Amino acid sequence: MARSPLMFLSLFVFLLAASAQADDPPYATPLSPQATRKGGKLRKGVPDGSKNAKRRIDVRGQCTVLESPLNPITGPCVSVPLELKDRLGASLGVSRTNEKGEFDFAVASEGPYTLAPNSSFYVVVAPLNPIDRGQRVELRIRQKK
Repeated sequence: MARSPLMFLSLFVFLLAASAQADDPPYATPLSPQATRKGGKLRKGVPDGSKNAKRRIDVRGQCTVLESPLNPITGPCVSVPLELKDRLGASLGVSRTNEKGEFDFAVASEGPYTLAPNSSFYVVVAPLNPIDRGQRVELRIRQKK
């Protein structure tokens, strides 16, 4: 039986996509109550999350992927999982950035916090110091070599 090049190409694309997501948390990973997949917004007061619900956003900002040998273009982090940790290193939640690289987390505990990609593909370039509640963070990351 002859095998078509299209079959090999589709298998290659499937394997490439599967290996790219191997180190990212799976979509079924439960998130903490403080973060959601829709940007970490915690809604209180209205169970259906309508526009009348109160929003509490304590740590927010924008993430940018910087140029590196593996990534020749600087741009917003798109769908990158970010993890917020407290001063003791305990995770407060994981949230993915949106198409503009924006993220936010609602937290109940006091800071300081650290913020880093929850992926083995990136490292933090800035900020290297802990961040505080209410602070707008300009997170800069770079792809690992």
